Amino acid sequence: MSVDFLKPDMISMPEKKLPKLNPKDDAQLRKAAKEFESLFMNMVVQKMRESVPDSGLFDESGSQKVKFFEAMLDEEYSKISASKSNGGIGDLIYKQLSRQMAKSGGAQDEN
Repeated sequence: MSVDFLKPDMISMPEKKLPKLNPKDDAQLRKAAKEFESLFMNMVVQKMRESVPDSGLFDESGSQKVKFFEAMLDEEYSKISASKSNGGIGDLIYKQLSRQMAKSGGAQDEN
């Protein structure tokens, strides 16, 4: 039994040249895409933390404080992860939205 439908050449999408946006729009779009990726990663990490049972090491009041600081740490980890990633969901969002902005008239003229 073969799995021909999983060949890499069938999965990969053709790379198209991205349209040129004006620098201000491009920077804002990149920033928004990275912030969305950071938010998404933070939600993933939160759900992962929720799946791990409490150890009972801290009392109830201490546990709330620990969870507060864990949430802050997770947020920072998510920001770092999003800023360092290449080819993540932020890049995919950027590519998709830059094409849509170009279609709607947000692209620069290359004259």
